Amino acid sequence: MRLLNLVLVDNSLNQQEKKNKLAEEFSIRITPGLERGVTEMCNLSEGVERRGIEKGMALGLAEGREQMANETVIGMFKEKLSVDMISRVTKLSVEQVKEIGKKNALI
Repeated sequence: MRLLNLVLVDNSLNQQEKKNKLAEEFSIRITPGLERGVTEMCNLSEGVERRGIEKGMALGLAEGREQMANETVIGMFKEKLSVDMISRVTKLSVEQVKEIGKKNALI
């Protein structure tokens, strides 16, 4: 398990450090083929991590936009604007505006 963790998960070490650990800790002789494999696995794990970060950022942005839209709609309801006016200004559908209003006991 430590071996797999080293090659696939641990991104705190660069490729050369991982190869050194494989040789030192696991007595694995680094052949050209194995070196290519380690490089590929390192690139794979870095790619997976990068995609996870990108997905997390996109999700966070979407949630932030939704929260901002909700706060805007709530503020507009408190200013006594009509559902139609709120919909036109926020570019949300009338149904979305009504749903936010109902969730927050504003209509």
